[in-house]
Amino acid sequence: MAKITEKIDLYKAIFNNANDAIFIHGLEGSFIDVNETACKRLGYSKEELLKLSPKDIDSAEFAEQVDEKIHALYSNGKMVFETIHITKDGKRIPTELSSRIINYRGKKVIMSIARDITRRKKIETDLLKRHHALENSLIAIVIADLEGYITYVNPSFLDMWGYSSKDEVIGRNSIDFWSGNDPINIIRNVRKKGKWQGKLNAKRKDGTDFNVQISASMVLDKDGNRKSMLAWFLDFTEKERMLNDLIQAERRYKLLFETMTQGVVYHDSEGKIILANPAAEKILGKRLGEIINKSSHSPIWKTIHEDASKFRGNKHPAIVSLRTGEPVYNTKMGIYNTQKEEYRWINVNAIPLFHKGLDKPHQVYSIFEDITAQKKAQEELRKNRERLEGILNALTEMVFMINNKHKILWANKIVKLLFGSDTIGKICYKTFYQLDKPYAMYHRANFKGWKSPRN
Repeated sequence: MAKITEKIDLYKAIFNNANDAIFIHGLEGSFIDVNETACKRLGYSKEELLKLSPKDIDSAEFAEQVDEKIHALYSNGKMVFETIHITKDGKRIPTELSSRIINYRGKKVIMSIARDITRRKKIETDLLKRHHALENSLIAIVIADLEGYITYVNPSFLDMWGYSSKDEVIGRNSIDFWSGNDPINIIRNVRKKGKWQGKLNAKRKDGTDFNVQISASMVLDKDGNRKSMLAWFLDFTEKERMLNDLIQAERRYKLLFETMTQGVVYHDSEGKIILANPAAEKILGKRLGEIINKSSHSPIWKTIHEDASKFRGNKHPAIVSLRTGEPVYNTKMGIYNTQKEEYRWINVNAIPLFHKGLDKPHQVYSIFEDITAQKKAQEELRKNRERLEGILNALTEMVFMINNKHKILWANKIVKLLFGSDTIGKICYKTFYQLDKPYAMYHRANFKGWKSPRN
């Protein structure tokens, strides 16, 4: 009797101190017994847990499969499957269940040993992510054993070397894909030093050569033992071509920037000048060193509107564009040029620049042209027009201008005196001749001495 009691105590100790949770429940589903690990893991007391069933601790998607699993167990005697247990406070625990039919106190019941596989699932997820990253990387990647025989390549390697299937590559020695003896020395260096970086001449499937940049290293296990070699490659030919294209493009844009007649000024997000071209220096009358890091609020600027009123810094097109995020076009501004000791007139356009996905500009650039000569020509034209109108208005003869539809566009004072001040815009043959339609020779008539019909 004592030995039986001793064995029972031993079994209870094993049952309650097992690392895995243990559940015993009838074929109808209700729990009959659970160990302490099950209670601690799920956060229930033993009394609470014995009032529940597998459906109560499984997540919804697995709870609906419980009856099906019990039926399968009854037929097969044992099963191993995965589920998700829900703790009392709602935490989800990925679980592997090893279930079997046993005799318990004279009845057939189900005993399930539940192993928390949270860490295993995390490792599996991490491995899947890494595999996905390898498979979708734009960089060509190869894994080889310690002798250099390839065990893995990603799709980018196949594309770069011109192969259509991994089966054409895996199992072959990596030196088959290079020109010359360098690959043999590289493998030796990786074995000896653990890594190697540099450039190599690679050989495509069709036999053509191309340059690649390679970075190779040894893969170690958790104990530091060498397991395999890993290498990634960049097509240096394409990279070099792209770099040359970028250099050429930069040269073209730099040449355009430095030789264009329009001034160009770049402002940062605070409105401070960070770059200006030579044309801008000439138009503004200041060297780059004088204006760099200066904003439109700086006292070095003397700016006016066309009506000669002060042009305030917060109204500058670049500042308005930064504030609103919208382009500002055709702003006329007078700016004092200290080198020429006069105001120069400019027409300014300001364009905001954005980082992808952001609504606020990080920079704005202003393009402006010197319109001083144009403004002076317009002013001279205005003065000449005033002088000419003064001369024509002093004449005692009628002088007027009409368009091709006989509408009066301009008339001197004598015309307005004789026919009224509202003559402009009227039809000349109706006003001067009282005709309903133009007469072929009316323009030869002598209007001298005519009196307005109103008199």
